[in-house]
Amino acid sequence: MSPYADVDIDYKLTMALLDWRDEKAALKFPSPLVRSLGSNILLSDQIIKHLVECAHTAGTLATTEHIAKETKWRKDWVDEFADSLKEVVRNYYPQAVVRGASPTTPNNMNGTVEEEDERWERLLLQQHHHQQAFPEVRLHQFERMYPELEQPNGI
Repeated sequence: MSPYADVDIDYKLTMALLDWRDEKAALKFPSPLVRSLGSNILLSDQIIKHLVECAHTAGTLATTEHIAKETKWRKDWVDEFADSLKEVVRNYYPQAVVRGASPTTPNNMNGTVEEEDERWERLLLQQHHHQQAFPEVRLHQFERMYPELEQPNGI
């Protein structure tokens, strides 16, 4: 697997979760509410970022209890959205939603600070290279979610 594969997967998962959030918020809430407050009334950018980080560890999003803990949703929201949320994650990090997987087994990360820094640098570059593939609003959401990723001059 390419060393950039995890970055590409993180980026694609982030974009898929943003799309999922927009779709589900539009179905759950009245249109004027979503227009005025945004789809993050269902799931904040910060929690999406957290879910992407959780997806790196096997078994962390396997049950509705895990989803409730990580999203801090009310029970009725967990009942309504957990399965479809897990399906989105499963498309990118299947190990994260496998029941019985060891939550201490990393999927793609070695865990050192240097490697994590390199991963974030690659994520920024991946985000830049995918600019044409995603609508401008998605890029702004991505940049807001990952403010630590400053674009180097000349990119």
